[in-house]
Amino acid sequence: MTVPRTPKAKKAVKKPEKAATSAKPLKKSAAKKSEATEDSVKALFAKINEKMESFENCESESQLKPFDYNEVIGLLDMILAIDPKNRDAINYKGMMYVGMGENAKAIECFDRVLALNPADKEALNNKGIALYGLGKDEEALKYVEKAIELDGRYSDALMNKAVILHGMGKDKEAETLLTKARALYNING
Repeated sequence: MTVPRTPKAKKAVKKPEKAATSAKPLKKSAAKKSEATEDSVKALFAKINEKMESFENCESESQLKPFDYNEVIGLLDMILAIDPKNRDAINYKGMMYVGMGENAKAIECFDRVLALNPADKEALNNKGIALYGLGKDEEALKYVEKAIELDGRYSDALMNKAVILHGMGKDKEAETLLTKARALYNING
């Protein structure tokens, strides 16, 4: 699949008397480019969602095909070629790497998101998941706890903290958190 090309902005005419009239079409061209770029990103995310839904909606084992993480990463890379700071694409790419077991690459993605916003609770939680996948339980716990500090009702982070604590042999604390995470998930959906 190729990303649709967007129109390039036209150069302003150098003659002073034409500069005022050429500025207006330049703005329209920039607006069209921005709109086309936004449409391209939306179309690529729609394609990603379609792939995810078709995988999640398999009704039987016989319909289940291996999920193609690389295909989704390719689509995310197309988005990032258009918009290199697209937070959702970077974060989602990290989650694809977690799914593939490539946690070091995932951490690079989550670090990019955190460079854009150090208080991104989802990226903090996701980095914790990737660190846990690398066997760095203590460090993983710190990132998940930072996410919980930002939002004490963040059920995914509470669940992940419970999993990490269980892995560390702290079953009683893990059980308490798991109960709280389930209750919040049922309330928040």
